[in-house]
Amino acid sequence: MVAKQNSPNTSFSAFLIIVGLVATSDLIYFIINPPHADAIFRLLTCVSALLIPLYLFRNYVRLYAWLFLPVFILIPFSIFAIVFFNLPINSTLVLSVTNTTRNEATELIGRYIWLFLAVAVATIGLYILLVKRVPAHLPSSFCFRISLWSLVLCLAIPWFDTNPETLHRGYATRIRANIYATFPFSVGYCAYLVVNQYHMIKESEKDRANFRFGAQQEPFCPTNEKQLFVLIIGESSRADHWGIYGYDRMTSPRMSKQKNLISFSNVSAGAPFTQFAVPQIITCATAENFEEHFKERSIVSLFKEAGFNTYWITDQQDEAHIRIHEQEADELYLATQRPSTEVTLENTDMQLVTQMEQVLREPGVKKFIVMHTWGSHFDYSNRYPSMFDVFQPSLKTVFARPSDFSKKNVLVNSYDNTILFTDAVIDSVISVVRQQAAISSVFYISDHGENLFDDSKHLSLHEEVIPTIYTAHIPFFVWYSDSLQNIFPSKVEWLREHHDSKIGVEDVIHTVADLCNIRFNLKDSTKCIDRGTFVNSKQKILGENYKIYFYDSLPTARH
Repeated sequence: MVAKQNSPNTSFSAFLIIVGLVATSDLIYFIINPPHADAIFRLLTCVSALLIPLYLFRNYVRLYAWLFLPVFILIPFSIFAIVFFNLPINSTLVLSVTNTTRNEATELIGRYIWLFLAVAVATIGLYILLVKRVPAHLPSSFCFRISLWSLVLCLAIPWFDTNPETLHRGYATRIRANIYATFPFSVGYCAYLVVNQYHMIKESEKDRANFRFGAQQEPFCPTNEKQLFVLIIGESSRADHWGIYGYDRMTSPRMSKQKNLISFSNVSAGAPFTQFAVPQIITCATAENFEEHFKERSIVSLFKEAGFNTYWITDQQDEAHIRIHEQEADELYLATQRPSTEVTLENTDMQLVTQMEQVLREPGVKKFIVMHTWGSHFDYSNRYPSMFDVFQPSLKTVFARPSDFSKKNVLVNSYDNTILFTDAVIDSVISVVRQQAAISSVFYISDHGENLFDDSKHLSLHEEVIPTIYTAHIPFFVWYSDSLQNIFPSKVEWLREHHDSKIGVEDVIHTVADLCNIRFNLKDSTKCIDRGTFVNSKQKILGENYKIYFYDSLPTARH
């Protein structure tokens, strides 16, 4: 009986099954998504890497198996993200999770919670049963052979990897990249990246506190003349689903009729995820020097230095990269959404307009307001009230996972309804601003776009490691008052002249400041869209691991 228990051919199988289960999530992802050959690479990398230490644990094999417990707690989360959202674990997803509020989590996983718990219980239960079948120790010679061949396999795998993203790298870098991309090591690596970002934000507090733009508004009107400038930052809104850009559905009936409105057709996001995209809109940081935003202040402080009262109005509970800048405002208003089955006007972005109206009743003749909206962030059905449920069937009546290609029409209908509602929100902001009889302007730009099963890859949402044309092409509108046009006719004319120019989000802070006649130390006239000196942006996009992509190089073919 003892001999049978210690037989490596029989008792080792339980340990192998445990290791195989760890590789399940990556295996599922690459079976669903191309390149399918990566399923083999991820499986072999995971199994070989986990078997390499076996010789060191030859006398404590069961203990080594127990060390996998944290991994098995993560497995249901990983499988859940892949099956329901088609998202592998990456640093952007980990960053999103760390910034997700209870309301967001309820929207995303509320319908799946019992299924998730059932899978989690089954996974942990199976793991415990298997661990009990793992022997306490195994023969040294057997473990040595397993560890040696696993090491050889792990070192050999990069030579057979034809991924163009890694082929040009050195051998050591390719080994690290292979390990870092494989679950569960990917989770640890991504967590490290996120923790490092938080650390950098913390360490840069003093630099931000001491930072100054040296901003001054050059006089262009009497000092008692009202000035009001509003920057609306949208969420997950892609340009090609706006009627004003030629979409075959009239999703922007109000904006299309607005006078004094300029829509820019060739604008690229700075990143396909919010935490990296928004800082590039509101600071002088770019895709190439993104980390500079840790040390610098934002457009909020720029206007504050120029003598404006500043406000940040949001219904997103921003953290990390965005929070450090929204706190620069004189006043911060957080209008938290409440999850519900029937969303009302008071529970959506329209409540930000109500808050803005209250701000405008406060003392002060020079005001700068940033509004950060929920826009078209999934769950789409919770982003607009029923009166805007125009395109049907929608998620208000039909349940669909965001990764369910068979329900593409339902998801697209719901998404288009969010655009229709955003159109109403922007129109309402403009109407309120117009009534103030002030020298004024309203700017709207989305942080990034959204994938909607646009091509053969069947991608959805926007958490992909590599940006797509659908997450990169974003809407950008500028509305100006008659009084602003009368004072700066040439600036308005240049805005119109550049409506088809190549624009990047790094141009926003310079253009907004220049249109308000504000000069500052970092101002770059080649990034001022309202000037003849403007130079087309190279439209660089920041991807995961700080890799730079070019908007022009993103594939555009639909299959």
